[in-house]
Amino acid sequence: DAENLFDGDFSTVWSEGVDGSGIGEKIKVTIDPCLSDKVFNVTCDSFDIEFYSKNNAVKTIKVTDSMGGSKVMDLSYQYDEWFAITEGSEWFEIEIVDIEKGTTYDDTCISEISISDCSLVDYDKIS
Repeated sequence: DAENLFDGDFSTVWSEGVDGSGIGEKIKVTIDPCLSDKVFNVTCDSFDIEFYSKNNAVKTIKVTDSMGGSKVMDLSYQYDEWFAITEGSEWFEIEIVDIEKGTTYDDTCISEISISDCSLVDYDKIS
């Protein structure tokens, strides 16, 4: 469930829920326009190392915001990454670009997205 991305609980996750690894799947997050730049953090970790290793992990994501800001982020050697959203943006989108294969399941999971200085409005899985 997409709400798991914003529940503050690292033991819950969002899984892309399609056949295959989920490469190309996207999540779109609508936010209240803020006066200052917004920063968000994507965390692809879990308190349960066995669960984490059984499922695919995000290796590379592409983040795009409504003002045209874009960044490709490599999460291979760290489990979270910060990105500044362009001032005035009303949404941002995260696309799974590449994954690290899990040992058991072909599902890709993200545990948390946190946003500073902003109020979350809505989130949707899009593809």
